[in-house]
Amino acid sequence: MIDVPAQLALLGAQCEALRGPAWCTPTVVQGLAAISRHETGFSRYRPFYKAATPEEPEWYAWNFGAMQCGARPDAGACPEGCFPAGDSSPVTGAYLACFQVHPTPEAGALAFAKLVLVQRPGIAAALPSGDTLVIARAMYEARYYEGHGATV
Repeated sequence: MIDVPAQLALLGAQCEALRGPAWCTPTVVQGLAAISRHETGFSRYRPFYKAATPEEPEWYAWNFGAMQCGARPDAGACPEGCFPAGDSSPVTGAYLACFQVHPTPEAGALAFAKLVLVQRPGIAAALPSGDTLVIARAMYEARYYEGHGATV
């Protein structure tokens, strides 16, 4: 079970570290949480989480936004700090990508917050609206995702 209040607190703290408490309103933090929950379930959806087995311990990528490393796996291997997993595009179809791995939830949440709030200013500008369509359009325009078809 995902402890959503704890995730809101974690993302809120990272938001405040980057943009300050006055900017990081509950609406903004909820927008961050909505993106993260959709993308990776706060790093609890497969492949960003693996339950423990007798052979291997529980594992988290601590990737809060399905953030890729900018590399494609070579023979199933990714650069250090990344892992291979499938992704898809409505333009090119399914493909294998390298996704970021972070050592702690705080580090992963901070990397996600930096991506959305600093590196993609259009998304940051849309978050205070609290409007799902406005935020999704800003994500699409920032190439955070390619949509589900040929048009927005």
